[in-house]
Amino acid sequence: MKIPPGASFSELDAKVRDGEIAGYRQDGDQVIIELTPRSDVEKLKTLATPRASLGVWQKLSQVLIPPNREETCAPEYLKLRAWQVAGGVVGGALGYCGATVLFNSQQASFPNGKGIAMAGAWNSYVGLAANTAASMTVARKGDVDPKRVALYSGLWSTANTFAQYAGAVYLPAQHLPVSLALNVSGAFSGNLGGAAGTHVANHMVVEHARGTVGAINGNQDRFAGLLGTPLGIGVQYACSAAGLHPTLAPLGILGGALLFCNLQQINAMRFESVDRLGLERLVGSLLDGKEPDAVKASGLWGTVKEVFSPPSPQEGSVRHLSSAAPLLQEDRVSLLASEDYLVGSEGLAFRQNCSVNSLIRGTAHALMLKKCSSLADVAEQVAPGKGELLLTELSYRALPGGSSWKDQLSLKGWHIHPTKLEVGVPEKWRGKSYQVEAISAKELSDLLATPSAAALKATMKGSPLLPGQG
Repeated sequence: MKIPPGASFSELDAKVRDGEIAGYRQDGDQVIIELTPRSDVEKLKTLATPRASLGVWQKLSQVLIPPNREETCAPEYLKLRAWQVAGGVVGGALGYCGATVLFNSQQASFPNGKGIAMAGAWNSYVGLAANTAASMTVARKGDVDPKRVALYSGLWSTANTFAQYAGAVYLPAQHLPVSLALNVSGAFSGNLGGAAGTHVANHMVVEHARGTVGAINGNQDRFAGLLGTPLGIGVQYACSAAGLHPTLAPLGILGGALLFCNLQQINAMRFESVDRLGLERLVGSLLDGKEPDAVKASGLWGTVKEVFSPPSPQEGSVRHLSSAAPLLQEDRVSLLASEDYLVGSEGLAFRQNCSVNSLIRGTAHALMLKKCSSLADVAEQVAPGKGELLLTELSYRALPGGSSWKDQLSLKGWHIHPTKLEVGVPEKWRGKSYQVEAISAKELSDLLATPSAAALKATMKGSPLLPGQG
């Protein structure tokens, strides 16, 4: 089928995902489509029809919607960004309506512009100190459980906004102490939200597309900035027409709307931190070749309830060690020299500050080793005194690559972090590595089904753990 110049393949990509076609290959200006019983040939032919020039909305969507969104962004991207942009619009309107109140408060507190400038300087210095302190204390909490911390930050920030305008209305002559107190409070809420927001943003987009999507997000925020002031003017006019308080009514209405937007942002996030049991279940699904479960939506009330009453962390079947001492044998360290973990029958130990890929890979290795435990007697027969190490190498050889598992789990809504999992031992280790030959899942399955010393020796050919080959 011939394709028109500049045609997008997003429709064909969607049809592949939906099973309407088996696949396609482009060759110059031709595309070869592999059909399935569900394929509608006549509908596919329409894709070859030259398209009319893009309309205004389509051109606007190219500026505001990431390209290849289905492949690069999490499914909830549009919903989350819609609420974030709405919050930006409401926040802009709130800032417009509150500007007069804050200006009047400054005028009531200071007799001239010099006093206002000095108050600004004080707030600047206090803000620097508060932000530095916050970055060294509360910011790291956003690494552990971003969704909950994002809600805490959103509620805290909204309360700060209410307090700022309430102080300006009811304590107009106390602008400096009120602004200083809220400056400190805002620094802590902002650092909480900033740390959590970094993880949320990374979760929403696969690694190679973060620059492009970040630029699109910036376009969305700039577009929202255009709408804040008109909304503020409209709300003020509506309140005046309804006979409501010209200052407090717009602030109350827009403040409530901002709180609602913040709550809906959190509700839109499919983003949950996993405990040890949860990580084992997810990695187990990947090892079995299954699609891992996605985070389920819990609704607005369920989200708020879970955030303030988080479930207790659960232990899995893998024993996590607080010290790597039982695993620091030379052969084991050499086998896993390129990894940030050690594993054996004693349990699993991660290095401090290990990566997410290491957490996934180490857990997968521990689960594979447990799967091989039925070969313990045969392994001891093949490598006397080193049977457990031989099984550690066997399970390592059978370990899938799993390089894309991190992004796969992230797009499903899962957040994996060593602090949440309470892993990381004080010991350090590194050794001289040696190469091992990978084995397929079928080879391991056949060995487990019919275990024998001869079969294990053949599978472990070249291992330095075998007698006579060290």
